[in-house]
Amino acid sequence: CMDIETERMLVRVRCPVANSALLEACETIFGLAAFDLENADADVLLGGQGLVEYFRDMAGTQKILSPFTSGNATIYARVVDGNCKSALVSVQLKVNLLPVARRTSARECDDGSGSASFDLSKLTGTIKNGNNGAIVRFYSDAGTTQEIGSPIYTSSTTIYATLDDGKCISKPVAIDLTVLAK
Repeated sequence: CMDIETERMLVRVRCPVANSALLEACETIFGLAAFDLENADADVLLGGQGLVEYFRDMAGTQKILSPFTSGNATIYARVVDGNCKSALVSVQLKVNLLPVARRTSARECDDGSGSASFDLSKLTGTIKNGNNGAIVRFYSDAGTTQEIGSPIYTSSTTIYATLDDGKCISKPVAIDLTVLAK
């Protein structure tokens, strides 16, 4: 007779846990925004490890990739680590509307050289359009690549302004600076 010994081992597989998240993006057009889904990875993982996958539906059958264009919506995410997958969790997509800068103009008298000095800070109240906490920036070009300060000494010209509310930056608006003849 022979003794048979068996050994039992209990293996517990720890599947990853996903956490709900909020992802915000600035409006691009008509209330839509282009969301970089990977910007929510850290919140979904919350210190864990794995690959985050995103889905349009709660069943996890319609995979989506970045950039994902949407209005305010709920999408879903899960964490995959090896063969293990977390439960699906919600990711709220929030579109932050662009602030609206208001167009304005200024007129100053010619100093005799065909130019004048314009104090741009006098225009910020109008440009802010009621958004008092926003920051106004001025540019010499519509592409907003050449920021300018105040005052500006110039002949008649058009400059551009944007409004930054801390989340999004407005589209540039034209600011006409006119030098009046003496």
